[in-house]
Amino acid sequence: MPPKRSATVPPAAPVSPVEPDDRSDSHDDAEQPVITREEYNALVNSYQETLQRVQELEARNAAHAPSSQTSLEPEEQAPTPAPPEVPYRGFNPDPRVDAPPEFSGKISEFPNFMAACSVVFTLCPNTYSKPESKVLYVVSRLRGLAMNWARPIVENPHHPYRKDYSVFETAISNLYSDRNLQAKNEDKLARLEQTKSAATYAAEFQSLVDPLDLGDRAKCLLFYKGLKSDVKGHQCDCWTSLHLHGSLRPSNQHRPMQTPTHLGE
Repeated sequence: MPPKRSATVPPAAPVSPVEPDDRSDSHDDAEQPVITREEYNALVNSYQETLQRVQELEARNAAHAPSSQTSLEPEEQAPTPAPPEVPYRGFNPDPRVDAPPEFSGKISEFPNFMAACSVVFTLCPNTYSKPESKVLYVVSRLRGLAMNWARPIVENPHHPYRKDYSVFETAISNLYSDRNLQAKNEDKLARLEQTKSAATYAAEFQSLVDPLDLGDRAKCLLFYKGLKSDVKGHQCDCWTSLHLHGSLRPSNQHRPMQTPTHLGE
C-alpha cells in the first residue's frame, strides 16, 4: 500500500492594507469639529487661569478660617459673665375697665372725663404704656366739636400732639378747662355780694376775677356793685384797704365813691 502524503497548506496570501474609504472620512469629519492648535492652547490657558483663581480664593478663605473657628469654640475664649438673675414676677394682665363716657365738648363734663381717662391709664399700665396709645384713647372717646378739633391728630401720624401725651393734655385742657373756669367765674361774679367783712369779700372777688380778661374799669364796677350799701357811702380808700394789688384804686383816694347810675344801686 503506497504511503500517505502529508497535506500541505498553501501559504496564505499576503493581506493588503485596507485602503481608507474617502466617503467614511468625510462623514466623520462632518460630525466632529476640528480644533486647531491655537484654539487648543487658548483652552489650556483659560483652564490654568481658572484653576489659579480657585486656588487664590481657597487660600483667602483659609486665612480667615482661624478667627471664625475660634469664635465657634467657646473653650478657647474667655468665659462670658452670666447675666444677673432677675426674679420672675409673672405677667399681670390689665383688668377690664369700663370706658369713660364720650365727651362732645360740654365744658362742665370735661374735668370728670379727663379724670376717668386717667383712671384707665393707671389701672391698665401695660395696655397704655406708650404716650401715643394714651392720646389715641382719649381721642377715641371724643365726639362732635371735640372730635373735629382732634381729627388732625388721627389723620397725621407726625402730629406734635400724637406722641406726647403731656403736650396733648395741656392743649385740650386749655381748650376746655379755661373756658369752664371762666364761665363759672363770670357766673359767680354776677351773683357775688358782700356778706361778711370787706377783706373777705375782696379776697373772694380777687380769686374770681384773676382768670378773666377784664379791664380795670370793669373790675371796679363789678367790685363796687357787690359792696354793702353802707360801705358804698364811706369816704375812704376802700381799694387800698382791701389789698387789690392797686388795680382797683381810683385816681383820687379821698374822693367819695359815687354809685354808677347804670347799675341801679
